[in-house]
Amino acid sequence: MTTMALLTPSYRPDLDRFRRLHASVLRCTDRTVVHHVVVPRSDVALFRRIRSPRLRVWPQRALLPPEVRPTARLAGVTRHLPFLPDSVNVAATVHGRPWPPVRGWVLQQLVKLGAGRIEADVVVSVDSDVVLLRRFSAGDFHRDGAVRFYSFPDGITPAMGRHVAWCRAAHELLGLPMPDGDTFPDHVVGMIAVDPRLLAGCLTRVEDVTGMPWGEAVTRYRHFSEWTLYGTYVRNLGGADDLRFTTDRSPLHAYFGAGPMSEAEEAAFVAGFAPDHLGINVQSNSGTDQGVVDRIVARLDERQGV
Repeated sequence: MTTMALLTPSYRPDLDRFRRLHASVLRCTDRTVVHHVVVPRSDVALFRRIRSPRLRVWPQRALLPPEVRPTARLAGVTRHLPFLPDSVNVAATVHGRPWPPVRGWVLQQLVKLGAGRIEADVVVSVDSDVVLLRRFSAGDFHRDGAVRFYSFPDGITPAMGRHVAWCRAAHELLGLPMPDGDTFPDHVVGMIAVDPRLLAGCLTRVEDVTGMPWGEAVTRYRHFSEWTLYGTYVRNLGGADDLRFTTDRSPLHAYFGAGPMSEAEEAAFVAGFAPDHLGINVQSNSGTDQGVVDRIVARLDERQGV
């Protein structure tokens, strides 16, 4: 039987969102599926108060490479120093290279790249601001021996400067030439299936190319995306069998607005929930009120007769 686990990096400010996500995991998956949450050491006890037989709480250190050392207390101090710019975010340091520090956003990506330590045939990375609405099983992410691989052709355009930088970093880390053209495949969504075997191969490749531990190599980049790295590896260095279950459809219906969702956008969002969507992803950085998300969930549950 194919085994599946879910992985979510989180932290104290996202506790309420995570509670809602985990409740949806319990509702939409069977009892063999364990939901792993990875949080700063100082937040472990808080997240363990969520009494659930299918929740495992990990401290970040357990999934990080040994050369990366979290500095949660120092990060908390620097956030409250008014004379320091927001760019000074000391979430972790790299052994032997204390500067520049590892920012919180990159630290979460390193945690996701540690997914190979979770024992399962397929690990599904799910962000805290996701709510699952339809039941699914390992078969939705693992077919004929291949893990579902998300690749959206030409999804990254020249106007998406940060995404282009992610692509460049991934190709450099993997020792691959940057492809011709000005558009690139996109491999990033809020719910990504990962083959632990391919992930291990990806990180080994980074170490072979750079001559250094993968955590140190990755953190040398200011702009980096874990799933752009993984996707670039699978697409270019994976075998034909690894690509058999490739799709350009995200399992989530997502809202990426620059501001809070308006009433008109809310109605359009509900209407756009498709039969193959497993859940919704209203990004937390949009500033959308959680009451709006609750209302969307209620309307979609009603539509599905839940």
